[in-house]
Amino acid sequence: EVETFNPQGNLTSTDLEKNHLTIDNIPLWDTRPLLQSNRQLQQLRLYYKFPDANVDRYTIKVNPNQLKAGLNVGRLKVDRLKAGLNVDRLNVDRLNVGKLKVDRLNVARLNLDWLNVDWLNVGKLKVESSKNPFQPNNLKPANLQPSNFQPNNLQPANLQQTNLQQTNLQQTNLQPANLQAANLQPSTPRKPSNTHKQQVLIAARELDYDSVPEQAQTWVNQHLVYTHGYGFTLSAVNQVGEGGLPYYFIKDIGSGGGEGFKGSLYTSSPEIRDSIPIGQPRIYYGELTNNYIMTSTKTQELDYPSGDDNVYNTYDGTGGVALNSFWRRLVFAQYLKDWQMVLTGNFTPKTRLLFRRNIRQRIQAIAPFLRYDADPYLVIANISQAESGVTKNYLYWIVDGYTTSDRYPYADPGDNQFNYIRNSVKVVIDAYNGDVSFYIADPKDPIIQTWSKIFPNFFKSLDAMPTNLRTHLRYPIDLFNIQSERLLSYHMTDPQVFYNQEDLWRIPQEIYAGKSQPVEPYYIIMKLPKEKSEEFILLHPYTPTGRNNLIGWLAGRSDGDQYGKLLLYQFPKQQLIYGPEQIEALINQDPVISQQISLWNQKGSIAVQGNLLVIPIEQSLLYVEPLYLEAEQNSLPTLVRVIVVYQNQIIMAQNLKEALDAIFNPEQNKTSAIIRPVEETALP
Repeated sequence: EVETFNPQGNLTSTDLEKNHLTIDNIPLWDTRPLLQSNRQLQQLRLYYKFPDANVDRYTIKVNPNQLKAGLNVGRLKVDRLKAGLNVDRLNVDRLNVGKLKVDRLNVARLNLDWLNVDWLNVGKLKVESSKNPFQPNNLKPANLQPSNFQPNNLQPANLQQTNLQQTNLQQTNLQPANLQAANLQPSTPRKPSNTHKQQVLIAARELDYDSVPEQAQTWVNQHLVYTHGYGFTLSAVNQVGEGGLPYYFIKDIGSGGGEGFKGSLYTSSPEIRDSIPIGQPRIYYGELTNNYIMTSTKTQELDYPSGDDNVYNTYDGTGGVALNSFWRRLVFAQYLKDWQMVLTGNFTPKTRLLFRRNIRQRIQAIAPFLRYDADPYLVIANISQAESGVTKNYLYWIVDGYTTSDRYPYADPGDNQFNYIRNSVKVVIDAYNGDVSFYIADPKDPIIQTWSKIFPNFFKSLDAMPTNLRTHLRYPIDLFNIQSERLLSYHMTDPQVFYNQEDLWRIPQEIYAGKSQPVEPYYIIMKLPKEKSEEFILLHPYTPTGRNNLIGWLAGRSDGDQYGKLLLYQFPKQQLIYGPEQIEALINQDPVISQQISLWNQKGSIAVQGNLLVIPIEQSLLYVEPLYLEAEQNSLPTLVRVIVVYQNQIIMAQNLKEALDAIFNPEQNKTSAIIRPVEETALP
């Protein structure tokens, strides 16, 4: 089905307001600066680490006054912005990559009857073509207003991006961050609601025994005392705290809870505490838990630091194996090659052995016939009502599992060891008890059907997954990367064009921290063209091979019935749409902006340009890039500026709201934003 989009609409402030959820969640922080901040501010002890930062979405109750402080861009009055986007829309229901129906091949005569491009994608990408030209020219203020600014399209861009947020997390909270969207109460007159969907970064504070001082690395400390991590940080991707640091909804240990909340994580408001369960913050199973431990011994476990002292605790979960007899101790001592388990006098009749605590090793040992995504993500959810009788816990790891094969007929494996892949399984691991559940996400996959018949009681239906966990499922990034790479050539549907490889695409480059790197896919809350509401998607832009202009972008959908679908949007080839490399060049060659950046790059400080985000809004594109400042010796990134490029303007302002006001509300703009015209000379 081919649809033509007429690029005559104008983006207005009303459109921005309609898409306020997108604006309110534009990621200004990424993993790197967040984890750097956590390392400095939230690590608390040398043995705590934040292994990663991931993206997700949450629905959170928030005090309206807090929203005024920065969750919301407000109403932007914009006259008219010329926008238009031609979009080739490809609905990719399945994930297939390369099937060639070959009747005959006569290369000498270039007879291409044998090449059936419609079914080129069966192993990894099965694409149903639906073309919608997308021409990003007309953005009006109305497009940025309540009508378009709804919790649907313009959640503040991820200015705090995953890379930088990892940096801040490891300097402030040292916890792996997961970007998640939360619902926060809006502060402007929209539809009355006490919640607001917010994209956030979550970082788990795990215990890394290798970082314990060498003189303290004794058998007792390794296996009986240093047993678990504690808590997590949760920060908004779009907000900035004091001094330009990430704004944390949840952080620290043992503060902010008041009487009766000893040891609780700090929450920024009672509304956050009501929205995010923090009652069981201990992490016994994670990404850094590589050693086995014994619990319920005569030696108490280190729980968390409190000032100059430590607080201790005894594990009361159901994880592990009981060591309630000499023979059990002997068997496991032989298995683990640790005879101290037999000789120690620290054990009690209630002592339990917890081993295989690394979540990757754990699920690989249970189901070695599956492949697993390299990016597990932490989810905070209260599922006690859904699963009664289990020890109360709120922290769960979710890992995407894949069925693969290298024997799919005529399928092109590319650079992979397989030519067939399905995201057939979702794995949930209890971070406190270690319980593992495997849920079938694609019941139509013949490989998982076979495994479920071999192990009839092993897999559960996805419908059996508690709703509070299911709402946090997201399009898996490893699979998306494979599909995105395959589409660089398999978007071509004409046999002659495909055979000659006339229309190859590539992944564009961006400047990050002074170095050129490929643009990585990023999660964002936005409203897709022709859709009525915002959703959580994974987005990746494309440029043509040999050129730097934008040619298309791929969206992986994560919400509701649309989960698992891919949409490919193609721009008209006759129109120049700036690509990330061209936008970076426009920013860096501007004399005023480049001079300001050069001034920051002096006297022991470094100006770091963050991830350049291409954000579709209505039928237009906004380019947003955060700018961080960090010291050469003590890299604690602070967000100092936000750069926005729209049509023929480059804006550098102290925050996103000021930048958008300068573009869409210039007559009332009283900020110190730098407003520069686009100079197209010497574009790459």
